[in-house]
Amino acid sequence: MITLLQTFVCAYILLYFAAIQFRSTSNLIDEIFHIPQAQKYCQNNFHEWDDKITTLPGLYIFSYLLLYPLKYLTEIGIFPFPGFKKQFF
Repeated sequence: MITLLQTFVCAYILLYFAAIQFRSTSNLIDEIFHIPQAQKYCQNNFHEWDDKITTLPGLYIFSYLLLYPLKYLTEIGIFPFPGFKKQFF
C-alpha cells in the first residue's frame, strides 16, 4: 500500500524533474550519442553500436519492445497519436 509519504516524495521528484527540464536550454552531454542510437534501434538496426555509449544494449531493446507494439497499433489506426510513427520510427 502506498503511503502518504511515498506519494509526497514521488510528487516532489516529478515536480523537481519537470522544473529542471523546463529550465534546461541545451541537451545533456550524452544525449548526442543516445538519441541516434535509439533511432537506429527503432529502425530495426541492431548491428550498429556507438562505442561512446556505456549504457548496456538491454535498455534500448527494452524500449524497442515497449514501443514496437505501439507502432503496429498506429499503423492499423488504433493508437490515436498521429505523430508517433513519424517521431519514433
